[in-house]
Amino acid sequence: MPNAIVVLDQRIVGHKVHTQLEFREPRWDDYTSIGDPYVWAQSPEDPNMVRPVPLPDRVRDYAERLIVEGQQAGDPALLSQLGMKDTKRVEGAICGFFLAVDPRVTAGSTASPNPSSSTSNGDPTPSAA
Repeated sequence: MPNAIVVLDQRIVGHKVHTQLEFREPRWDDYTSIGDPYVWAQSPEDPNMVRPVPLPDRVRDYAERLIVEGQQAGDPALLSQLGMKDTKRVEGAICGFFLAVDPRVTAGSTASPNPSSSTSNGDPTPSAA
C-alpha cells in the first residue's frame, strides 16, 4: 500500500514550510500496539446499518507514529499546528489504511459500498457518511 499524502488547507511550519503531510502504511508492531483506529457503530439514520466511528486517541497515536518525509521518520510535532479541516483529512487518511482492508467494508456490509473512502488529500468522498 502506498503512503497516504494529505494536502493541507493551511500550510504549517517546522524546519521548513509544509503544504502536505505524508503517512506510511501501518505495520504489525503499530497495529498490535495501538489497535483499530475506529469502532463499528449503528448508524443513527438506519439502525440496520453500521458505520466506522473514529477513536481520536488512536488516530492521534497512529498519526504521530506514521508521519514520514519520504523514507525518513517525520516530525509528529507538526500535527499540533493542524486546523480542524486538516485534522479531519489526517483522520481520513489514517482510517483509510484500515478501511481498505477491513472485511466489513470489503464484504459490503456497511452503510455504503465505500463508507469512508478518501481522496489523495484525505477528504471523504461524496459517498462517505
